[in-house]
Amino acid sequence: MPTPEQKERIGALLSLLSGDSSFYENRNKMTDNFIVDAEKAILRQRNCINNTGRFIALMKCMPKSANVAGWLTKCAASSFDQFLSEYKGGLKTNALCSVGMRSSWEDLRVTLIMGF
Repeated sequence: MPTPEQKERIGALLSLLSGDSSFYENRNKMTDNFIVDAEKAILRQRNCINNTGRFIALMKCMPKSANVAGWLTKCAASSFDQFLSEYKGGLKTNALCSVGMRSSWEDLRVTLIMGF
């Protein structure tokens, strides 16, 4: 189970990536299963982000393979802090790709709110 500090950082990251503050607002409902789903969504989203190389450099803990689980809770706090600081004004993404990601973020949001 993620710690309260991890939930706070992950909630902030997911809110920034998705543009939906409910991830941060409902961070206390995060479970291990939710974290695995969040990791998958982040890996799908990274290809939508303009300057993807910079995003990956900031989130040093991201695996190169989609088959790795458990990496999000192992990220160093400094990775989150640097990422959130750099992108606090908003994240520029490929518009077409982001439209395709909306359903993934919505599914993840519902999973969190329902507590699955």
